Amino acid sequence: MILSNCPVIEPEELLEAFDEPLVIPRAYVPLTGGIAPALLLSALVTLTQDLEDQAQLPPGERGWLILSRIQWQSLTSLTRYEQEAARRALARRGFIDQKRVGMPARLAILLRPGVVADALRQQARSTYGAYVRARRPIEHVRG
Repeated sequence: MILSNCPVIEPEELLEAFDEPLVIPRAYVPLTGGIAPALLLSALVTLTQDLEDQAQLPPGERGWLILSRIQWQSLTSLTRYEQEAARRALARRGFIDQKRVGMPARLAILLRPGVVADALRQQARSTYGAYVRARRPIEHVRG
């Protein structure tokens, strides 16, 4: 039974409202210095992992991601200027390498997961290190 005073939600409206979410691991925000670079890093990690999982890259080799500004905007909802600022922030921290390839020139981005992992490890140690050390069980000395 449909009540006359209840608004009807069209399927298109539901699809728009419940579109795919943007996911940012909370630790990426302080790691990168802001929401936009954290969002871009999250997208880069996901894309790189997807390529490796699909065996589109030789084992152990990471590839350069070449997406247009429009494709990045579709993935992240970041505007051109937000993308540029986010890439600068990630490059400044050494999380990505960038280069122009082809004619016409297109931007290629390489994620450096080892650098990201090291930075996450260091951030975790500075944030939680004292807590973890305090919670370690005391080792019994056998005598």
